[in-house]
Amino acid sequence: MGPRTPVKEGDFFRQPLREQINLKHPLVRLAELINWDRLGVAMSESFVSHKG
Repeated sequence: MGPRTPVKEGDFFRQPLREQINLKHPLVRLAELINWDRLGVAMSESFVSHKG
């Protein structure tokens, strides 16, 4: 008996992220409604980096 031929398996991490996420999920839909720029500005006032 010789070595077995490896079975080709799909690489889970090479799938596009859009194929892994349910775009109809309530949290995904909520994320589309959030003004991320405004949130970033508001949060940056509370979380100031003291590096550099």
